[in-house]
Amino acid sequence: MKTWTKEEALDAFRELANEAVKPKPLEAFSTEHTMWLTKCYDVLEEIFGPASRYFLTFTQFKWHETGSFIVQGFNYQAAIDTKHHEAYLRNLDTAKGLLLGAADYLEKREISDVYDARDTEPEASLILKVLYLTERQLRKVIRSQSEKESQVQDAFENLLIGSEIPYGREVDKIEYSSKTYIPDFSF
Repeated sequence: MKTWTKEEALDAFRELANEAVKPKPLEAFSTEHTMWLTKCYDVLEEIFGPASRYFLTFTQFKWHETGSFIVQGFNYQAAIDTKHHEAYLRNLDTAKGLLLGAADYLEKREISDVYDARDTEPEASLILKVLYLTERQLRKVIRSQSEKESQVQDAFENLLIGSEIPYGREVDKIEYSSKTYIPDFSF
């Protein structure tokens, strides 16, 4: 992935916005339009990140008419093609506005502050994995009614071992108020 300077990014957004005007006579998903789309996706994702408002908004453009509409006349296909082309032109204009808006947003900030990947931290991913195992898999490994809590703990420990999740069993102590607690598992 390219490392962008703020000036390079601003120039790229302005250039892509200007190019949005050029493909207007062309059709949606023509070679030129597809190349322009690809550049837009790449630039928006590299600068703002895959979870950014700008990238996600851009990916939602349909480039054709959606939903139902009424056509008149006997040449239905021509009327439908006209509706799709009008939607394509509207989306080009909106995309141009989005790209110029992205440039304005970036102009007021540092480039290092605008990237949004929304990656979960490793600790959060681990917690989600443990919750999934507990919710979806624990009942599958307990084949008969448990008589003791330790049987459930052993089954849960087997899930953790099978999932290669690092854990400790009754090794940590948590002091709270005047008592000390020992959790069954700690991660």
